[in-house]
Amino acid sequence: MKYVQHIIIVFSLVSLILVGCAAPTAKDERSTNLKVVASFYPMYDFSKQVAGDRADVSMLLSTNQDAHVYEPSAKDVATVSEADVFVYSSDEMEFWAQRLLDAVDSDNLIPAKTYVFSKASVHEDYDHDIEISDKQTETALSPIKIDGLQGHYHTGDVVTLQASLEQKPAGTTWLWYKKSPTSEDWTLIDQASSDVLEYRTDGETLEIKAVLHDEASTIIEASETVSVLIDDHEGIDPHVWLDPIKAQDQVNVIRDTFILADPEGEAIYTENARVYNEQLQQLHEAYEAAFHEAENRMFVVQHQAFGHLAERYQLKQLSIGGLSTEVEPSPSRIAEINTLVKAFDVPVIYYQNGANSAIAQTVATETNTEVVALYDFETLPNHVNEEDLSYYQLMLDNLDALKQSIH
Repeated sequence: MKYVQHIIIVFSLVSLILVGCAAPTAKDERSTNLKVVASFYPMYDFSKQVAGDRADVSMLLSTNQDAHVYEPSAKDVATVSEADVFVYSSDEMEFWAQRLLDAVDSDNLIPAKTYVFSKASVHEDYDHDIEISDKQTETALSPIKIDGLQGHYHTGDVVTLQASLEQKPAGTTWLWYKKSPTSEDWTLIDQASSDVLEYRTDGETLEIKAVLHDEASTIIEASETVSVLIDDHEGIDPHVWLDPIKAQDQVNVIRDTFILADPEGEAIYTENARVYNEQLQQLHEAYEAAFHEAENRMFVVQHQAFGHLAERYQLKQLSIGGLSTEVEPSPSRIAEINTLVKAFDVPVIYYQNGANSAIAQTVATETNTEVVALYDFETLPNHVNEEDLSYYQLMLDNLDALKQSIH
């Protein structure tokens, strides 16, 4: 009996050793998968569809973050530095992407820019004048620090900057000055008398600096000049993913980049992209069939995000605001939209799901119309993540919503 027990014990030990030396489990294999970071939701969902189980895909922007005004953090730079591939849509959409990539500490990261516009944005380098007209004193520039500057702004955006100095002299006041790059004269920015500047742009690139005045209005300290660059993307609509055909082009770029980073997975990535593009083609055909014979082809939106979709299906997008989600339309613009809504008997005013609907609601109230949400995917609402909804499903929701206006 003891002999049999010894045999059982030995057999059990051998079994444990064999289990420990067994081939890696699926979990172990996933730990060595291609690591992909996607900028925001459409790029994330496209990447997941192409990757399947062969790559680990994460999204840089979290729920309710707006891709238009997003600024990468040090944590984001670290996250992308650890990835094999960084997927983003375009320099026009993720204007911060190149600065992020410049800060990344990795020789192996492969960026995948999924769409390139025919017109590139051009920024001019300006020679920064450090004099403030005849008000400048002989004092040397001090280390006044200005935080909050973004890579570029759109017309109507609010520029928020903060000046700081380690030891601010007693009795001094912060003031802010501006000038155009082609002018020699600095002018005081009215109602800006604290360390924080909030300035709404009017479409002109500006030079800005913060200064400290004493009680006699003498400039004690002056910051270096910063450039507030205005770039409206030359009228380019960056929302290409809302066109199911252009979305297929983006999927193909993702496929090719994954193959470049992981050649052994070529067959998997190729097949996954083929299957998903067939689904996107079906989506295109559903839109085409729905709007082919429509007589009323106009739809009114709060945010000018649906130009590519409108162009694909010969629709007319009427936008209350512009391309920037941060710009509020003027009262005269709202009045103009109200007139058109009544003239064309528009039944629905659309706003982007996940964003503030106040502007659309104002027009709807004044014209006795309904308010309905459309997904532009710039901001990921909570329920999309919680319910694990896909781009394909949400685009079908958009189709149903648009049918209320286009028929």
